[in-house]
Amino acid sequence: MATGRLREQHSNTDVSTVIVGSEALASLEADQYYRIVVRSASPDASHELRHLLLAADAVVTKTVVESGDDLDGEFVEWLSPMPLLVERGDELLAVPDGRETLRRGDVVHQIIESNVVTELESV
Repeated sequence: MATGRLREQHSNTDVSTVIVGSEALASLEADQYYRIVVRSASPDASHELRHLLLAADAVVTKTVVESGDDLDGEFVEWLSPMPLLVERGDELLAVPDGRETLRRGDVVHQIIESNVVTELESV
């Protein structure tokens, strides 16, 4: 394992340039592929959220808001459970404000307990 600085990610390829210290250089071979793990530039809770999702007995559902359906025009806070994410075109609203109004074409992602999904499927 070596620690380095990501210098460049070459577009349209799977090649990246990483600067490593000279002590790590001796252990790297030119004809080998290496996995690169990049830490986020600013700290966030995404790692903890992924861990909680994997440990939970829950699933993430995805619902598209269609024109004229009950979700069109509803406030996010009226949904149960509250959405984790709303996709709106190219925009991602992570843990959206409860006063956000859903619109036709929005994609709503919610975390639902697995037993609730099983109950819904059996109805």
